[in-house]
Amino acid sequence: MMEREQEEKEDLCITIKVARDEDLGEQIGRDIFFDLVDHEKVRSFHIQKQIPFNVFKEEVSKVLGIPVQFQRFWVWAKRQNQTYRPYRPLTKLEEKQPVRKLRKISNPVKKAELKLFLEVELGLHLCPIVPPDKTGIDILLFFKHYDPEKEELRYVGRLFVKSTGKPIEILSRLNEMAGCDPDEEIDLYAEIKFEPYVMCDPIDKKSMFETSQLGDGDIICFQKSLPVESAEQFRYPDVPSFLESVHNRSVVHFRSLEKPKEDDFCVEMSMLDTYDNVVEKVAQQLGFDDPSKIRLTAHNCYSQLPKPQPIKYRGVNSLSDMLVHFDKSSDILYYEVLDIPLPELQYFKTPKVASHHAIKDEERLKKEHEGKELKKEKAEAQLCTIIKVARDEDLGEQIGRDIYFDLVDFDKVQNFRFEKHTPFNVFKTPFNVFKEEAAKVFGIPVQFQRFWLLAKRENHTYRPKRPLTHLDETRPLGTLVEVSNKAQNAEMKLFLEVELGLDLQPIAPPDKGKKDILLFFKHYNPEKKELRYVGRLFVKRTGKPTEILSRLNEMAGYSSDEEIDLFEEIKFEPIVMCEPIDKKITFGASQLDDGDIICFQKSLPVESTEKFRYPDVCSFLEYVHNRQVVHFRSLENPKEDDFCLEMSKIDTYDDVVKKVAQRLGLNDPSKIRLTAHNCYSQQPKPQPIQSRGVGRLSDMLVHYNKSSSILYYEV
Repeated sequence: MMEREQEEKEDLCITIKVARDEDLGEQIGRDIFFDLVDHEKVRSFHIQKQIPFNVFKEEVSKVLGIPVQFQRFWVWAKRQNQTYRPYRPLTKLEEKQPVRKLRKISNPVKKAELKLFLEVELGLHLCPIVPPDKTGIDILLFFKHYDPEKEELRYVGRLFVKSTGKPIEILSRLNEMAGCDPDEEIDLYAEIKFEPYVMCDPIDKKSMFETSQLGDGDIICFQKSLPVESAEQFRYPDVPSFLESVHNRSVVHFRSLEKPKEDDFCVEMSMLDTYDNVVEKVAQQLGFDDPSKIRLTAHNCYSQLPKPQPIKYRGVNSLSDMLVHFDKSSDILYYEVLDIPLPELQYFKTPKVASHHAIKDEERLKKEHEGKELKKEKAEAQLCTIIKVARDEDLGEQIGRDIYFDLVDFDKVQNFRFEKHTPFNVFKTPFNVFKEEAAKVFGIPVQFQRFWLLAKRENHTYRPKRPLTHLDETRPLGTLVEVSNKAQNAEMKLFLEVELGLDLQPIAPPDKGKKDILLFFKHYNPEKKELRYVGRLFVKRTGKPTEILSRLNEMAGYSSDEEIDLFEEIKFEPIVMCEPIDKKITFGASQLDDGDIICFQKSLPVESTEKFRYPDVCSFLEYVHNRQVVHFRSLENPKEDDFCLEMSKIDTYDDVVKKVAQRLGLNDPSKIRLTAHNCYSQQPKPQPIQSRGVGRLSDMLVHYNKSSSILYYEV
């Protein structure tokens, strides 16, 4: 009852967040670098929705000490490029309205906050004065100053300019704001956006502001002009290069492969760091002279364990490639220190990829090749091409354990590597010769192999697209790689279809007509919360799901007449899309095609669905997609994890504090106070999260379009 009364009371109120110049000055260059302010750290007012805005201004006057007549409030707006900027000042008429109406102007979402910028103009004695009239050609611009020597970006103020004016007219004023000589030569840049990449363009000082498409709320960054010869002295000589470095900054948690649950150390890196940059920094941290003896392994975001196969020597381009797992991003890497350099180890290995447990092989290789010197070009030989072959066995092992969406993680399947110095010339050797190599490795005779090319679809899923034709198989392997992937030295990803006869021995694959579709099937058990791969079938495009229901039941281990529901797994990023399939219409009418995935489960009576947390495939996939392991740290000891909890990104504020209280053995979750993590400073944010001040866990973990897995708590 008390909770309901509290909710009803909150429904009558609104939160107004007021940002001021002081907030911009405190935050820019310390907590944030892009945009203007983090609204989680500004002054909040919790007031009744029916109060006229003019009455709210009186409240602001009491709290901030700014007389009502000197206050001018601006509404913020989210632009198409995802930035947040002051949009326009409130009119006199709007200030007479109840605040609830202003909230609808600012943000139509129910229960949304009202975010405002308070403009206060100061006179000669630094006392508030009446804000100047703003005409249609006046533009409010915000300014940041960058010092390449200190690698420092700071907020220096704002100015009204005429849209028909030119930057050259305000250069002396900008120098004064930055504390420089009035005649200092400076360069100007427009900060446009920062996601998914930084866009910061030079401004022509001799062109009008309107010609440069500058408007209210835009941000100009400026710095001293640097002679070309002196630019090399600085790591980040200009504003764009500095903002790029901040945007790509990442703190990576390194763990020993022998202790994969504990962080050993953290290193600040750039997402653009090359493979060599990363291992060199790890070697420095560990006090080793030879980075080539460092072997890294990526993190599986679903199992929260190391991937079974290590990262190959120079097998990825950048740190960002190491941290991405199936469109999810991690901040964890695992390391080992080898006895011999990794290039030598890889050079002498067979085409099969070794597991982490092949310690005896390493010792044998070390003894076998001890004392032998390898030429540098051989030790660092780059791969000419890599062919990755997925099979039904891989799908069966991975789905429901390492992955849930799509079909396979190609980092864990059999690799065939062909190096430049080998006699196997990929640009002359026909694909048929490769099939003989596959026969040796898999034990599948050539005549029983059918390979499918995989393709990345528009919705970012990876599916088998078509089988290789007999003509394809006579062509050089290198030309097929180019057809499969245009990137230089790219991998070729294939699915090997092997059909089994009644005696479970390989047989020749059936002819595939234009009306035949290859579909893959996953089975979901809501009782066990288990999703698993059960096989694949060819169906006719003109056929209907009702015709294969008994076959699906057989694949799942059910009686042939079990009632089942079917769902199409469509995509999983940025949202899960999994839709029911009408069993009575044709596969073609349901727009199903080669490589599509159908998930199925027992049909549940309506009354029994409440027994299960995730009663159907769609709800289970949503759960997996939103699953998040959160690292909780005491605010008194903010450098060390206290405990970790598996949560959902859509957990409410109440869900989160309840789970934390349970973990700490407390009966009253309302005594838990949480604080978010600053992804740039790697410290707690200065202001705690207000009680029910955020909608979901995902809101707590996001800091300026960067995501964290850390929260701080107090009792």
